[in-house]
Parts: sequence; structure tokens; C-alpha cells
Amino acid sequence: MLTACANESTEEVKEEAKSDKETVEVTADVAAAEVKDEKLPWEKYDTQEIYDLVNDGKEVFTLDNAVALENEFFRLYDSGELTSDWGKYLHVFGAELQPNHTDLDEYLKTIMNVGVNVMNENYDEANRLMEHAKVLREGAN
Repeated sequence: MLTACANESTEEVKEEAKSDKETVEVTADVAAAEVKDEKLPWEKYDTQEIYDLVNDGKEVFTLDNAVALENEFFRLYDSGELTSDWGKYLHVFGAELQPNHTDLDEYLKTIMNVGVNVMNENYDEANRLMEHAKVLREGAN
């Protein structure tokens, strides 16, 4: 009987430890998210806000956004959720970065072209161009 009590209390301690560990992990994740703003420009701003910020000389996009931007495009395209308005994000991304990244000129021009095709609802052509842009970016790395 004493052994059973010991087992029960051992199980309770394990459960508490597991619960404490999960709480610490969740708390750490929340703290990290609060410290680092993980939202991407298209999650924070609508297209008009993006245009206004860039026109005011603010940096909205960085090259670090390239893979996430491509992935979001492909996700929206594959799910049928891509809209003409989303092309503005793509176009502004390329236009904002092109002057400071002449080494990626072809990639950024292609992204801008993807944006124009999306705005014109030429989604299949935009997808083909985005595939090409992805190859260009990967080749530059």
C-alpha cells in the first residue's frame, strides 16, 4: 500500500513537472513573440498603408521577407484565395527594394511583374513568373 501511494505521488509530481514545463515553454514563446514582432508587412498593413509608408520614405519590406512573400503568394494561389489587391504587395516589395539591391535586379523586376499580373487577374501567368522569380532568388544565394 505504501508503494501505491509512492507511485501515485510520483505520477502527480511528473504531471506537475510536465505542466510546469509546458507553461514555461508557452510563456517563453509568448515573450519571444512580444519581443520580436513576427507579423509580416502584409499582415500588419493594408495595401494603401504600404504605399503611404513607402512614399513617406519608411522601410516596409526587407529581403528577409522574400521567402515568406513567395510562400504566401503560392499559398493564396493554390487555395484560390489570391485577389488582384494582393498584387500591390508584390509590386511594392520589388519597387521598394530594387534601388538598393541592383545585384537582384532581375529577381525584383520579376516580382514586380508578378504583382502587375496579379493586379490584372492573370493569376496563372503570375504563378509561372513567381516560379521563375523563386529560381532567380535561389540562384543568387
